Amino acid sequence: MEKVFLFAFGLFGLVQLSQCVCPTLPSTIAASSSTGPAINGVCTSGTCYNDGTSDGCYAASATCTNAYTQCTTWVANGFCTSTYTFAQKQQYCAASCGLCGSTPPPITCRDNSTSCAAWNTNGFCASSYYTTTYKTNYCAATCGFCSG
Repeated sequence: MEKVFLFAFGLFGLVQLSQCVCPTLPSTIAASSSTGPAINGVCTSGTCYNDGTSDGCYAASATCTNAYTQCTTWVANGFCTSTYTFAQKQQYCAASCGLCGSTPPPITCRDNSTSCAAWNTNGFCASSYYTTTYKTNYCAATCGFCSG
């Protein structure tokens, strides 16, 4: 009789795992900070939230914030929709731009500055002073970093 009860309880537990009981994951917590699944809304560590698909446990230290107090002004001036790179937007104003836990969009190989031609003429692309990542963020096409 005891084995039947445990087996039935085990099936009941599996059914419960498919039901979401946790509140929606706030935009201030990075989705990538999940520490594992929640079982029946319970976490062994962290707080239970639903990411839109399933319940998961999220570390309290995973709160997404803005790195700069000026983000409200920057957002009002178009920072989140500007040609600044995804990494820069996420680094400086992740919460205000809604980029908490986001992954970068697919890379479109293009120049993000209208000054690339002039910079290239002045040696920007050939310079070892600037990193390849830096050059790619601003002048990928002009500096020849586009594949294909």
